[in-house]
Amino acid sequence: MRKPEDQGFAPSLIDIENTLLAFPSAVVGDTTAITQDLRSRECRLRRAKSNDLLGHVRETLSGLSYQYIKKVRQAKTGQEHLRAYAGIKILTTEVSFYQQVYNRNSRAMAICDPSLRTRYPRLHRSDCTISTAIADVNAWGQSQVRLPWLWAAQDGWEGDSQSPQNSMLDNDRLLECE
Repeated sequence: MRKPEDQGFAPSLIDIENTLLAFPSAVVGDTTAITQDLRSRECRLRRAKSNDLLGHVRETLSGLSYQYIKKVRQAKTGQEHLRAYAGIKILTTEVSFYQQVYNRNSRAMAICDPSLRTRYPRLHRSDCTISTAIADVNAWGQSQVRLPWLWAAQDGWEGDSQSPQNSMLDNDRLLECE
């Protein structure tokens, strides 16, 4: 991938892509009614964006799992520069992008409404890992295996009283049906 500068394009501050935007969450100390209304609107938009991003992360991680199972495991060689890993590289980049955008959005939401800090926690790289190992459900130690919090979050994380990782242990929705 070549940089725009290498292609003869010079970045300009008058281009719309380089315009800095002042959001209500960036305004410090102003508590007028108009600012509060704008902050609540921004917060509502950011919550919707965060929910969309969590959905994109889940979909992309599912696609990664599929790529590992159907492409990499069935490849004749395990070299990472071959065709079997092409989809893996693209999807890994997508997960990283969605994670970065979600974390920025989450920080801005915490400024707009501090009560949402626990509802939309930071998305760590360890939360975005996948395991394609097929495990025996009755094997020793398998009862303690839990999915990361983002798989349980539908409209944000509901574990307000506890940290997301600890309250995941109480989430019956992700446990195997009997």
